[in-house]
Amino acid sequence: MNIDNVMQFFYKRIAIRVKHAVDKSGLIQKDIHNNQKLISKIMNNKRDRHNRFLIIDSVFECDIINDETGERQPGGLLGIKELGFKDEKEVLWGTDEEINNYMFDLFEHLISEVFSDPNEYNLDIEKYLCDYVPYAKNSTYWNVINKNIYPALFYGVLEDKILCDLFPARKEAIRLIYNRCSTSFKDDFLSFIEDKKSFRGIPKIFKTSFIDKKFVPLIRDNPPNSTSLGLRIQKLILEDLLHTAPLVAGETIDNLEYKKALIHASSEYILALEEIHETFLQQK
Repeated sequence: MNIDNVMQFFYKRIAIRVKHAVDKSGLIQKDIHNNQKLISKIMNNKRDRHNRFLIIDSVFECDIINDETGERQPGGLLGIKELGFKDEKEVLWGTDEEINNYMFDLFEHLISEVFSDPNEYNLDIEKYLCDYVPYAKNSTYWNVINKNIYPALFYGVLEDKILCDLFPARKEAIRLIYNRCSTSFKDDFLSFIEDKKSFRGIPKIFKTSFIDKKFVPLIRDNPPNSTSLGLRIQKLILEDLLHTAPLVAGETIDNLEYKKALIHASSEYILALEEIHETFLQQK
C-alpha cells in the first residue's frame, strides 16, 4: 500500500473545497494569507517540504498585515468569514453532507489502495469481490484467458466483452461489500475525524488509527458466506469449464464424454446461479 495514494483522496477534496470557497468569496490570495504561495499550493493540490501534508495549521487563522498601514486584521481560512468555513474539520474533511456523500467513494478507494498488495494484510480481496456474480464470472475468465494459450472464443466468451464488463462489475462488487458494513464504516470514520483538527503527520495517523485498527478488521470480519453464488461460479469455471478450450482445440482428452457432460452440467448450473442472482437483485 502506498499511503500517499490513499491520502490523495483527501488532498484532492481539500484543494477543490478551498478553491471553491475562494472563488465564491471574490477574494484574492493575499487577502487570505500573507503567504500567497501557500494558498495557491493548497488550491492546486501542490505539496513540497513546506506543506508536506498540503495544509498547515497556520493557514486556519493568522494575522494579515496591511503593506501600506502596517495594520493587522484577521486572516486565514477560518479568520475570514466570507470563505464560509465553520471550523478546521470542515476544511479538512468537509461538511456533514459532503462526508456522507463521499462515504462509498472513500470505501472504494481504500479497497483498491489498501489491498493492492495481498501480502501486506494477508487478505485476498479478490475473494471478497468474487462474491458478486458478474465480477466473479468476468474476472475468472479474464485470468484464465491471460494465463493460458487458448483464445477467449475457445472458452465460449468474448475477450472484448469481458474487458468491457469487468470494471463496472468491480465497482458493483465493492458496493456489495460496502452494503454489508456501511454503517460500521461510517461510524468508525466519523469517530476517527472527530478530533482531527490538523493534518500534521496525518498519513501515519490515518494508517495506524483508522486503516490498521478499524478498516482492515472490518473487512476481515465481513467475508462472503458459504452461500456465495459468485464463489460457486468461480469454482465451476476453474474446475470444469477450464476443459472447454482443449476440447474445442481438438486435443486428446481423457474421459472425453465425462468431461463433455461435466462442462454441459456446469454451464447449465452457472446459468441457473446467474438467474438466482438477478432475481435476488430485483427483490432488493
